[in-house]
Amino acid sequence: MRRTALVLPVEDVEVTVQWRITLDWTGEAEHAISASARVPRSWHEQDERRSLAKVPEMFRKLVESRGPVVAIRARLINLLHQLRMRSRDIIEGEYAETETEEE
Repeated sequence: MRRTALVLPVEDVEVTVQWRITLDWTGEAEHAISASARVPRSWHEQDERRSLAKVPEMFRKLVESRGPVVAIRARLINLLHQLRMRSRDIIEGEYAETETEEE
């Protein structure tokens, strides 16, 4: 069986890259590549601009304009950055709550 997907888990985020390679009627290879992200429900609840729902379309546009390797790197870097920022916000929030409780 051929592999058609790659799942990249990073802490609470899971990025799935799927691809399909077929031959057209002339024997030329055609490919279709897509990506999706699975993130915690709390991220979706706080995503007022619905940015997370736009990941597949943004990825498709990146593949068309820059190629699949650049698109995958860009998505991973973006999601890792979001994860780092989210973790920082949680830590700072817990720190602020601890300071308030001590006073």
